[in-house]
Amino acid sequence: DVVILTAEMGKEHAHGKPWTRHHSTDPLRWIEQEPLATRSTVVAQSPARFAENLDVLPNAVPIDDPRFVPGEKSDDKINIVYTPTSKSKEGWTRKSYPDTMLAFRRILNDTALRPKVNIYLLEDTPFEQIMAARRRAHIVIDECSTGSYHSTTLESLSCGAAVLTWIDSDTQYAVSRLMGKDICLPVIQTGEKEIYRNLRM
Repeated sequence: DVVILTAEMGKEHAHGKPWTRHHSTDPLRWIEQEPLATRSTVVAQSPARFAENLDVLPNAVPIDDPRFVPGEKSDDKINIVYTPTSKSKEGWTRKSYPDTMLAFRRILNDTALRPKVNIYLLEDTPFEQIMAARRRAHIVIDECSTGSYHSTTLESLSCGAAVLTWIDSDTQYAVSRLMGKDICLPVIQTGEKEIYRNLRM
């Protein structure tokens, strides 16, 4: 009955039906730079800092779906899963890839640590395989640069993994607005220069 447009879509994409627009990307992609609160919402992640006048909505995860529940976790080795979304070294798309790879190299070069971990670097991998790895994961690394969590964090928490990410005060404010109280996501707060240290911890 109502068409939900993404932030990049013009109202012509509603094909004459009533519409609303949901903002879940950075403002460089928004067709409206000053979205109206009566017509738009924003996800309770990093984009919310650019539109504090909009109602915040959750990024929902189907926690009862078998793909999103904890799986068998090994007692012998710690499974670490990483699914990078960007390899950029600067700007908003810098998502701590170089720092995460450096942390992995340090772990794999440590003869005492290497036999104790399995590191899964998943790129160009079907979603079903990614979720299977997350169900078995002890630790998942989201990204530790932008100050925002992503669906990686929510999906991995649902699978019972410890998640390394960095949630800054602006994103924390969006989460608190969403929940109606000051609440923190149960993640291991990790800046990009803390990835190795926190993996060791």
